[in-house]
Amino acid sequence: MKKVRNVVARLAIMKKGGVHDKTNKAKRCKQKQKLQKQIRTNNFGPYSFVS
Repeated sequence: MKKVRNVVARLAIMKKGGVHDKTNKAKRCKQKQKLQKQIRTNNFGPYSFVS
């Protein structure tokens, strides 16, 4: 005999699945890194030398 399952509970659990996106904090951090790299590239060219 097949066990009867709670359909509502099963649907709630299945909502958690799927593609995991980056968090907003990670997106902001990536954007900040991109901006800093762009600023460095504009000021010093593609390579920066430490003296």
